Amino acid sequence: MQTPIPLLLVTGFLGSGKTTLLNRFLRLPNAGKLGAVVNEFGQVGIDGALLGPGDIVELGGGCVCCASGNELWESAVSLIERAHATHILVETSGIAEVGTLLHQYDELPIEYKKQLDLRGVLCLVDVLHIEESIQKRPEAKHQMEAANRLLLTKTDLAHSGQMQRVHEILDELSVTQERTLLSGMPTESEVSQLLSWAFEKYTGPRPLQAPHEKGQLCAFVWEESNPLLERPLTQLLEEISGLVLRVKGFVYLKSGQDSSLWVLQWAGSRLELHPCTKQEAEQAPEKTTLVFISERLDERWLERRLFACRAMNT
Repeated sequence: MQTPIPLLLVTGFLGSGKTTLLNRFLRLPNAGKLGAVVNEFGQVGIDGALLGPGDIVELGGGCVCCASGNELWESAVSLIERAHATHILVETSGIAEVGTLLHQYDELPIEYKKQLDLRGVLCLVDVLHIEESIQKRPEAKHQMEAANRLLLTKTDLAHSGQMQRVHEILDELSVTQERTLLSGMPTESEVSQLLSWAFEKYTGPRPLQAPHEKGQLCAFVWEESNPLLERPLTQLLEEISGLVLRVKGFVYLKSGQDSSLWVLQWAGSRLELHPCTKQEAEQAPEKTTLVFISERLDERWLERRLFACRAMNT
């Protein structure tokens, strides 16, 4: 029996960086046979011309999710049949109503369901224009609400105040906490890890996994040269409370234009966060260094979540 091919919807408002991300994915040398369906708004295939190597199907003439029929899903199936794609990326148009696409998938005939395995929705969020986007167009808000995972983009151009506001807006919208970002000049390894994360089967908010035998403790050390934002960091610690036994270390927190060094201690459900004394600062590392101790530790998941706590991205 044929195994369904994993399919990922990549959405995000106009100008959020979807084509740039797809290009990075398609250029990975170890990504297998990726296929891409580009849902263009308009008749001119600009996005297809901008995309790099890989098998690409363009859908022109407007937003497929606003039309009846299964053109998008038929295009995905054609990539499996003619290009032997092992994974499929679908770039929606910048004004796509993702909820309609998800409903279309639920209503697909059984022959399509046997070939396509929808892994979830990755939404790109332009941190420079998030407020403007959701104020102008309801689609921008709906895309974030429909997403299982969020990728914050253009963070290398944002200052700490903007990043703090982005997390506040996302929390106010009650969207997923599964958020991460790429560095300004991401390495091949970073992009590859992001692709794997995006294609993971989404089954709801998940705790840290348990790769070790019960009772066996493991430690994960995370270092970061950029200062962090207090709010998303403390929210992450609250989320993993009870899963991580201990967190300790030094953290550089951003406040206004400056950053200061703090001591972080987390045990059970109690957080202690205080500015470094002069004596502590003399022994502290030059960058944020945190140690996580747990019986259940998914290091890649935790690292991706910690990336989204950065105040700025270089």
